[in-house]
Amino acid sequence: MLLIGSKAFDMGRKPSDIDYIAMPYHIESFKRFYGDKIVVTQPSHFGTTVFMIGSDPIEFDTSETGQELLAMCHADWEAKRFELVRPEINQVSGALYLTASPALLLALKLTHRYLKNSPHFLKTMSDIHRLRGLGHEVPHILKDWSKARIAATYNYKHPVLDQSKTSFFKDDGVGYIYDHDTIHEAVKTFDVPAFNLIKLDAAEVYCSKEKFMAQSREVQLATVLEESLVLALERSQIPTNFEFDRYQSFVMALGKVCTSIASGWWRAFSWENYHEVLSMYDDTYVDRFKKALAEGIIKPYVAEAA
Repeated sequence: MLLIGSKAFDMGRKPSDIDYIAMPYHIESFKRFYGDKIVVTQPSHFGTTVFMIGSDPIEFDTSETGQELLAMCHADWEAKRFELVRPEINQVSGALYLTASPALLLALKLTHRYLKNSPHFLKTMSDIHRLRGLGHEVPHILKDWSKARIAATYNYKHPVLDQSKTSFFKDDGVGYIYDHDTIHEAVKTFDVPAFNLIKLDAAEVYCSKEKFMAQSREVQLATVLEESLVLALERSQIPTNFEFDRYQSFVMALGKVCTSIASGWWRAFSWENYHEVLSMYDDTYVDRFKKALAEGIIKPYVAEAA
């Protein structure tokens, strides 16, 4: 087996579970050995989680990409390269297991940093920054494996920006009341919404990386800030009649901007600059929206005709 997660390397926090990449027969052996202590087992995204008396939850990854990684780690151990595993082998209850290297842990963390609605979003981000800060890099040998792992992790559709605004917002589960772009007018940082400065000519949603890179860092960060403020209004403030905590609305919206509202280079920029954007939070955004609504700047949402 291969020990991964925060039990394999000190992430500066107390681990909440134990993670292994394993073969299916490892789970059966584990059940036989600890059968009287196991409370319940349940399926997880990549395998099985075991809850037992006197232990943190134990998650076994038995997925196809997990098996591929396990084979690579065995080869790494046998060749004594120690790119993927640490140069020692451990033994627990008669079972031998390898321990993932920090570089491998970084690769694993990066494959799910954009996972939608993950309760571990900030924990994953913290771990990635910690591993990077210690100088670890993803081994080149994992390049193709990482792509396969990402495809297996994000098993849902990503947003497509090259379409009309109404099509983009259609069927996303949000009951829109006001026009998205006019809400941007209410929370803009500069004379015009920052997103307007990076859109392709005549595009309603799609933006240009070249235009984005040509802007100042202040404008670049403002594109993330303003989108998060608009989402906070649309998805929690307006639906709850402004009774939900303003800051928590913003934090949840920023998390979505960094994971599931978009994909590609802009999402990556948002994720990498999460903390800086968080520090730019302005608690008056709800008041600015209400003022713009009273002044007629905010327009009603108009759905695209069927």
